[in-house]
Amino acid sequence: MCLKNATLISCIAKERQTLLKLKDSLEDPSNRLGSWEGNDCCKWKGVGCDAITGHVTKLDLSVSCFWFISECSISPFEARGVNSSLLELEDLNHLDLSGNNFHGSQIPVSFGSFKKLKHLNLSYSGFGGRVPENLGNLTDLHVLDISKNYDLYADHVDWVSQLSSLQYLDMSYVYLAKVFNLIQVLNALPFLLHVELSNCGLYNMRIPLGSSINATFLPNVQFLDLSNNAIWWSNS
Repeated sequence: MCLKNATLISCIAKERQTLLKLKDSLEDPSNRLGSWEGNDCCKWKGVGCDAITGHVTKLDLSVSCFWFISECSISPFEARGVNSSLLELEDLNHLDLSGNNFHGSQIPVSFGSFKKLKHLNLSYSGFGGRVPENLGNLTDLHVLDISKNYDLYADHVDWVSQLSSLQYLDMSYVYLAKVFNLIQVLNALPFLLHVELSNCGLYNMRIPLGSSINATFLPNVQFLDLSNNAIWWSNS
């Protein structure tokens, strides 16, 4: 039924203030957030809202021309960390901060609180330190890309096995030299289709001879990149 007098949903005032706090925390030399003005934050560039509730569900602050390429005409956002006000956007299901420069700061542990998140892309964003294990709380996540940052590392990846809805995983350049059970963890993810784990310092991983994708080894995966690691093929 169509309601002729139905009002259009605009963004929620509290969430608009949250976005403005985030804007104030970012250095924005290219004025990429110049559209972040006025009352309806749902019309701001990079912001998406639920058509019924008006809650912010998508925040895409990515830049495709990455900060380390001198020819870029668009500058990245610069910050020493992600402003904690972002947590107030409790309905986020899509968060993309790729291509910006967070100067070696850690991925916020608080990101594990975004229980509705389906897409998380933090690639090329200058994050460093230990990958927070509570990202494993994001059980609805379909896409996780934390590749190609400064010096991210993980001592284990057991938390990845909790991402039961995951389809796309890119942890390239995340240092995983202490991880022994990576294949077992990945095999536990029933919907995993795409895996990129290049340049991860893997040298403890053994794959049985004769294994192949779509057989006993990662049977559902359609794309796999394990390049620039020391992978051992064994008889057992």
